Amino acid sequence: MHTHHTNSARVRRTIARGVVTATVLAAVTGLVAPMAAVAATPDGAPKKSGRTTEEILREIEKARAERAARQARAQVLSTVGIPNRPDLVELGDTDFLRALAEHPASGPEVRAAAVRALNGGPAGRQEFMANGAREAHWRDVEREIKEVQEQLRKDAERPKEIAARKKTAALFDMVASEAMLGLSDDAFLRELLRGAPAKTRATGLYAEGLRVSESSDPAAWKEFIHTGAHQAYVRDFDEFMKKRDEADRKRAQ
Repeated sequence: MHTHHTNSARVRRTIARGVVTATVLAAVTGLVAPMAAVAATPDGAPKKSGRTTEEILREIEKARAERAARQARAQVLSTVGIPNRPDLVELGDTDFLRALAEHPASGPEVRAAAVRALNGGPAGRQEFMANGAREAHWRDVEREIKEVQEQLRKDAERPKEIAARKKTAALFDMVASEAMLGLSDDAFLRELLRGAPAKTRATGLYAEGLRVSESSDPAAWKEFIHTGAHQAYVRDFDEFMKKRDEADRKRAQ
């Protein structure tokens, strides 16, 4: 009798240890296995689990891969400056790239890189997620910096441009309007010639302006506005003084 009770107690302790061990393992992996996997039959023989160890491991690996993919998508959104949205993070790679290519906050380089990744197969998509998005975003940032720098340069040059146009208009005996000051160089020059008084149209200044206006070289337009018109005006003045001096000599004879 004593031996029978001892054996029963040992069986109960063994079963209890098995239940505790399985419960701890389920908590660590985050997966709750059916209790049938660790329960015992009335005669003490363990029941067979509903899933094999290999199946459970595959589920764990799948869950890890999906979590890593969501984290990668969230990182891409953060990198390119798009708010992290669950509806985007939960997309598959193909739909995620398509959404990124169409998103208004994506820069031109990011959109182009996303389209290339869509057409690049699994390897192309993986490269975009790992490096391509970040590199494309930096190209967008560099382009924006250059655009800002160019605008700052234009803003700094603007007072000089306005002063040069006002001086050139004065040489034609005109006052440049605000509308004229806002025109492009070639349009300003054409407007200047169109509105020039009749007395200026027989001058070398007008002839030089007409010649330059027919050029397709932007540098020629700018050069005329800044220096060429003044030089032509000086030549006209020198020619006028030369003729006047000649006339004075003739009258003195």
